[in-house]
Amino acid sequence: MEKHQHLHIVSFDIPWPANYGGVQDVFYKIKALHQLGIKLHLHLFQYGDREESSFLETFAYQTHYYRRDTSFLRLINYLPYIVKSRANLALFNRLLEDDYPILFEGIHTCYFLDHSFLKDRLKLVRCHNVEHDYYKQLMKVEPYLPKRLFLGSESIKLKAFESKLKHADHLLAISQSDAQHFKKVADTELVYGFHIDFEEDKHITPSAYPFILYHGNLSVGENIRVANYILDYLAEGSPLPIVFAGKDPEAKLAQRIQASKNARLIANPSDIEMIQLIQQAKLNLLISFQATGIKLKLLNVLYYGGFCIANTPMVKGTPFEPFLDIQDDPNAILERIRLYENKSFDASESNYQKRMEVLKSDFDNQKNAGIILKLLNKKVKD
Repeated sequence: MEKHQHLHIVSFDIPWPANYGGVQDVFYKIKALHQLGIKLHLHLFQYGDREESSFLETFAYQTHYYRRDTSFLRLINYLPYIVKSRANLALFNRLLEDDYPILFEGIHTCYFLDHSFLKDRLKLVRCHNVEHDYYKQLMKVEPYLPKRLFLGSESIKLKAFESKLKHADHLLAISQSDAQHFKKVADTELVYGFHIDFEEDKHITPSAYPFILYHGNLSVGENIRVANYILDYLAEGSPLPIVFAGKDPEAKLAQRIQASKNARLIANPSDIEMIQLIQQAKLNLLISFQATGIKLKLLNVLYYGGFCIANTPMVKGTPFEPFLDIQDDPNAILERIRLYENKSFDASESNYQKRMEVLKSDFDNQKNAGIILKLLNKKVKD
């Protein structure tokens, strides 16, 4: 058995169910690599309410779970908490049992990346974000002082730790802007985000129900900030009601939405229900205040949805900027909503066709898994 046919994948979280952006990238990458015939040795950190998944064994040669150490003591360290809390000796010993390549999912899992015992191993790191920038942005919107201090400290530690990525053979950036950043650290390949499989027979031309959709994990600070922005500046002036849909909505946000005369909350929709909402909405709002990585919900809206308005941070570093209605001012967004209110969506329109071409080319899971396979094969040939 050739070395490149086996691959260790060290994941920061259990990637099933694939119900948020980070684990979607991990899960659909695992699925695509498995379909290429690679024997995957999965090493999965477990914490919170995510449990071991027998479904993942469908795609794995071996599966190992490790309890993440989230004790307070892990905070008192010069290393980032997200890294130190995943420093697991059992994982390290298993990686030493063979000489197969290793894919570290996120800087979170890179505690052992620069260890001398792994010096001659082929090592890839999937960079989901420029993490120190991401944490810095989270800090800016966090109202709770202790957590804000933690996020600021973590950002500083992550910026210092990032230099260790030079010990990887290849970094896998998720967006064009991230790729430019990481090229300063190590050899970098642009591998766009893996996502729910786009299946032609399940793609339905978007319908046009009279509502606007904003969706995301509504317990995450960034998305809560966006939802409040929509309530503050768009909801009252919008001629169409705004539906907020997503996972575990924060209590205060849920109360605000329910109190609004022009907004509605759909909590914890299933994947199928979410796709139906994206398809049915007259307009999808794609707003972010963090120009980091690539938002996988952007891909779902572009594939399944019709009209959409995005702001600059949402599409920065992606190939979609020429094909989207990009607005950064709330008054301009309201003006565009009024334009779309009485406009029928046309799937033959050129911008829609162009965005579909980009999706099916740059965001093809099998194609992007093939990029990773070529990197593994290159080492074997060398």
